[in-house]
Amino acid sequence: MENADVPQTEQQWAFKHIYKKGSNRIDAINQSEYTLSIVGSENVPNINSLKSIRSYVFRIDADTPTLCQAVEQCLVKSRISRIQFFGDLWRKIEMSVGLYKYNGIIFDDAEEILSENIASQRIYDKYLEPAIEELNIYYFQDGAEIRKGNLDSVISELELLIKWVTNNVEGDDLEYLLCRLHNIKKIIPKSLENDDDVLYIF
Repeated sequence: MENADVPQTEQQWAFKHIYKKGSNRIDAINQSEYTLSIVGSENVPNINSLKSIRSYVFRIDADTPTLCQAVEQCLVKSRISRIQFFGDLWRKIEMSVGLYKYNGIIFDDAEEILSENIASQRIYDKYLEPAIEELNIYYFQDGAEIRKGNLDSVISELELLIKWVTNNVEGDDLEYLLCRLHNIKKIIPKSLENDDDVLYIF
């Protein structure tokens, strides 16, 4: 689904977009320190108003029995009985793309044992997404799964991304991205000790 180069099952899509990102967004609202990126609007609710919302809706541009079932399972898993989508408001809460590892099957309530930020969603969309497309990056991208057998390819892709970022990004964004990418380059080999280890990017 979404990206033909990195195919996903309905269950994988629902886990990533409904359960994981939905949970992350709710956690972001509840944290003590937060950032609201308000663009051209004086009518954005304050943080207390956001925290008081108890009903959310996701609008999904697909409707198959398998997808509906996968979404329902993720709603149950997250203990959210009613979800109401409130337009572009989600986009005003800074989200991120990260690297994750679990101590079992990701869809079976496995415990998260690695959570490492790759980039904020804004930085990923602005720089890494076009770089990934330009460089024909296959393994290191949002929605991908990384295994030990792909390690050499992933490291090579990271080196290409680091070079691209060095040549195309400036200022604080350059410093931020280089720090994150070099850190991820060190973490990935240490996290793929066994053949059945899997790292997820979302």
